[in-house]
Amino acid sequence: MTAAAGHAGAYGVTKVRRAATPSEALGFIGRHPHVYLLARRADGYPTGYAMMAKVCDAGVDFSTYRASVKVKNLLRDGVAAILAVSDDADDDRVLYAEGQVSLLQDATFVEETSQLDEETSRRQPCSSSRKPAVPAEITEKVSARHEAGKRCVLRMTIERADFSTRLA
Repeated sequence: MTAAAGHAGAYGVTKVRRAATPSEALGFIGRHPHVYLLARRADGYPTGYAMMAKVCDAGVDFSTYRASVKVKNLLRDGVAAILAVSDDADDDRVLYAEGQVSLLQDATFVEETSQLDEETSRRQPCSSSRKPAVPAEITEKVSARHEAGKRCVLRMTIERADFSTRLA
C-alpha cells in the first residue's frame, strides 16, 4: 500500500496527514465553526467540549462561563486543541490544531446575526463565514452576561495544525 493511499488502522482507513499553516487552519475553522475544543482535566485525562468558534485577530475565540471547569482546565495548562470537521459533501477533511490559550479581558463575542446580510458578514473581521442565526433575545442575554463578568472569551492561538480525512 502506498503512502498516498493510506494505511489500515484499528478504526478504519486513514489517509496521510498534511501539515496546515495557521492561516489555512483559521480559514477552515471560519468555514466550519462548530468544533470540539480539547483540554486536559486536572487528573491529566483528556476532555472535549462542543463549541462555537469565532476566528478573530489571528486566533480562535470561544465564549463560555468564567466559573466553568472548562476555563479552569484550559487556563491551568495554557494549551488546547481543536478538532474541526468539514460538513461539505465534497470535502472529507478533518482539522486538528494545537495552540496556546489565554483569557481575553473586556472582550465580547456574540453579535446578532439573524438579520446580517452577506455583505455585512464579509466586512466583519471577527466572524465565521457560516454564521448561525442568533436571535436578538439570546444575543442580549449573552451580552449582558459578558458585561456582568459571568461569561468570558478564551482565545487559542494556533501553533501547529494538520489536515487528515475522516475514517472510512
